[in-house]
Amino acid sequence: MIVAAGQFAPIPGDIEANVHRMDGLIRAAAEQSARVVVFPELALTGYELGLIRQDPGLWPAEDDKRLDPVRQACRATSTVAVVGGPVPTESGRPGISSLVIGPGGGLLARYDCEDDRVPLRAVA
Repeated sequence: MIVAAGQFAPIPGDIEANVHRMDGLIRAAAEQSARVVVFPELALTGYELGLIRQDPGLWPAEDDKRLDPVRQACRATSTVAVVGGPVPTESGRPGISSLVIGPGGGLLARYDCEDDRVPLRAVA
C-alpha cells in the first residue's frame, strides 16, 4: 500500500482554500497509486494558534460541509485521507485533531489531542 504525505503551505484561517488544496493533492496522490494521504496536524487552518483560539468558525465539526471536497475526493479515488485541524472536542474547545475519512467519504476514526489527554476513538 502506498501512503502519501499531503504537504502544502496552508493559508491561515482559510478552511475552504485549504480543503480545495487537499482535494487536489488527494486526487494527484491517487493518480500515483496512493491509497492513504496524510495531512499535517493543523492543515485545515494553518498554525495560527491565536487566530484559532479567537474564532470558533475555525473549529470545523466532523460533519462540517466545508470538508465535503475532501470527502468527494476520497469517494472518487477510493482513497483514505487523514485530515488535521482544530476540531471541537467533548469539552467544547478545539483540540488538535485528525479526522480519518474513508474511501466512501465517511468518517472512519478520529484522534484528538487536547491538554494532557490523547484519546483515539473509532467512529461507528
